[in-house]
Amino acid sequence: MFYRGEGRLRQPVSITNARHNFKKALATQQLEYGRQWRLEILPHSHPIFHCYFDFDGTPASHYDTEMYLRGEMEGGLLDGRVVVGIVQKACVHIWGDPLYPDAREERMVQFGINTIIFALTQEGSITHRLMESVAY
Repeated sequence: MFYRGEGRLRQPVSITNARHNFKKALATQQLEYGRQWRLEILPHSHPIFHCYFDFDGTPASHYDTEMYLRGEMEGGLLDGRVVVGIVQKACVHIWGDPLYPDAREERMVQFGINTIIFALTQEGSITHRLMESVAY
């Protein structure tokens, strides 16, 4: 299935490919599914949805079509930390899509901001490690 817009063809997001690529990447590091890492649906109470802007789950986009069936975000957890978010939504429009430069959506930008803030502030993040090394 392809999405046609403004004379251009776009291939839909493949959740299966995203999961497969994540599993392959971790397998190259000899990490076992179920032991060191797992995939799970992040509940709407998860900090990624509330660390700056509040969301009741992954935001909808006006680009969401029948190819974006699920609104849940699946988190790839490595030793309990979220290292990847997999979602079947039109999140590519967060910062602007080169095929659709005028398609930027405010709620998607806000969700991108939440994602960055969460990544920088979750327990074990590079920010936490840097702050632990700073002497007061």
